[in-house]
Amino acid sequence: MMSSLSRLNGDSPTVQLTSFSQVKTALSEKVDSTTKQECAKYVAELNHLTAVYCTHVVCLGGSQDSDDLREELKRMRIQAIELARTNRLKLVPTLRNKLLCPEDVKDLEKIYNMFSACLEYFEIQLLKTLFVQREFPLHSDVKILINTGWAEPFSICKKHTVTLESLDNTQCEKKLAETEEIKILEKDISDLQELLYNINNLIAVQPWEVDPDVGTGATECSNSDNSSDTSSTSSLNVQRGIRQGYKRKRCVIIITVSCILLISVVITTIVLLQESPFS
Repeated sequence: MMSSLSRLNGDSPTVQLTSFSQVKTALSEKVDSTTKQECAKYVAELNHLTAVYCTHVVCLGGSQDSDDLREELKRMRIQAIELARTNRLKLVPTLRNKLLCPEDVKDLEKIYNMFSACLEYFEIQLLKTLFVQREFPLHSDVKILINTGWAEPFSICKKHTVTLESLDNTQCEKKLAETEEIKILEKDISDLQELLYNINNLIAVQPWEVDPDVGTGATECSNSDNSSDTSSTSSLNVQRGIRQGYKRKRCVIIITVSCILLISVVITTIVLLQESPFS
């Protein structure tokens, strides 16, 4: 009996305990680089569309306002909302994964902050578009557009004469299409607000919690590390050159002022010496 117990004790395997941190690092997952590149690409395209949309919204309500401008704004709005929905389906589930490594979490949080900020600014531009299109309808005789001086001088009169043809069937159709477009714009704004509300509830990432110096973020996805380094070094060189230029200007000013003072002192002494014998 004792021999069997000793044999069991001698043959029993030893159990090694590992720390929880080691287990966590062993279970951590890496995000595919293509996923981060796609998310960064969607955010860059959305940012570009928002910038172009802002430049076009300025022309609403003025002399350059037209059906073509509003159709272009509608096209960009639809494209931007589709990009936002696609990026949400790809970015949010990836960022909510609890097993991601810290480096990937930081990179995805940076992309998410850019995405959320871009959506908020785009929402402001859509609200501005809705207000202006309500106040300045193109196919109604209630209001006329503001003459900004960027078009022909008689564009207002032409617009007013066109709106007098309200009894025409095509004009009535344009009015109905304009009111329908305002309803669609309101629906798009509500959908965008709901999208922002959902992603902010699913992911609670504060902008001040993200360290901009740690990780590479979207710069890795765009392969622009070398260009950023060179631009930073060039900016430092430019700043040094500007400081040296300021120092040189200061030295030149001090030297010229001192020379002027010395010349004035010499002239005054000479004048006094010439006038002293007569006195």
